[in-house]
Amino acid sequence: MGESAGGGSIFFQITAYGGQRAAAFQRAIPQSGGRGLNLPGAILDSTYNTFLGNLNVTSLEDARRVSWDTIWDANNKTINKGYGKWVFPRLDHI
Repeated sequence: MGESAGGGSIFFQITAYGGQRAAAFQRAIPQSGGRGLNLPGAILDSTYNTFLGNLNVTSLEDARRVSWDTIWDANNKTINKGYGKWVFPRLDHI
């Protein structure tokens, strides 16, 4: 069972790898998984693309090679442009 961010974490663990790999557990109760899961795809896509632009990369693969300090700075730039309090999680490979 997980609430708030814990509920969101459970959701993303269950759906990781497009459901092609087993989750770390067999049953789960995600509760109040966070508002990022309920936003329209266009808003998530726009925020994601703005974040990648602030990182000066064009793909998730490139973003994974960026330092934590650079990610932190890009997140702050994204926040300061009015896109919310954080960069919402995205499922890989969709």
